[in-house]
Amino acid sequence: DYVEYIPGDLPLVISAGHGGSLRPASIPDRTGGVLFEDRNTLELALRLATALEERLGGRPHVVLSHLHRVKLDPNRELAEAAEGDPAAARAWWEYHTFLEAARAVVEEDHDEGLYVDVHGHAHPIPRVELGYLLSAATLGLDDAVLSAPAQGAASSVRNLVRPGGHTLAELVRGPLSLGARLEEAGIPAVPSPAHPSPGEDPY
Repeated sequence: DYVEYIPGDLPLVISAGHGGSLRPASIPDRTGGVLFEDRNTLELALRLATALEERLGGRPHVVLSHLHRVKLDPNRELAEAAEGDPAAARAWWEYHTFLEAARAVVEEDHDEGLYVDVHGHAHPIPRVELGYLLSAATLGLDDAVLSAPAQGAASSVRNLVRPGGHTLAELVRGPLSLGARLEEAGIPAVPSPAHPSPGEDPY
């Protein structure tokens, strides 16, 4: 019961790997890497799934790790994630097996879909930080350089960057970006048109 998979029917997979609170004594504490939890991310993932069901009439697939991050970090390679503990390693494998199962269902039912991995942060600026697999330094580039093919290929939205379509800069911080939509709803976000890059701020 360390990992939970809630099957859905939408072409969307939501995961939260760092919000668990279970600290079983049978699993030793990890000594390396990040050890604090991303507070409220499990709750956020579940509330998001419920809101989507109410709005769209279908549910996303949801995968949750209930182990505290001091016991397991499922977003790291196995050696760092479980530090050799067999029970933690099994939970790591279950987490990734459930993600793969959800992905396979989405591909079979819808051909393609979206994966959202929910995280939290303790940075001093209260805003949503959208990752896209882009560093703060990369987001600091001007739009022309950010939209070069090499940058787009490294981003998690690379499949949305197509010749003749939107550029990477437009997708991550343009007027139709997720950051723009969040800011329109009164939720500060980076990257977005108002905050195209975090600059020197933690990110």
